[in-house]
Amino acid sequence: MNEAVEFHLEGMCEDGDEIPDIFNSEYELSFRFDSCNQSSVNS
Repeated sequence: MNEAVEFHLEGMCEDGDEIPDIFNSEYELSFRFDSCNQSSVNS
């Protein structure tokens, strides 16, 4: 996922798009995955 974000940011730079300030300094991505019981989704 980190590589995908870096790739996207590089593409934005090449296209002349503005990069959000948060990405102009050191940052760390964190993810929280959750799952649910399929039967509760269909109820």
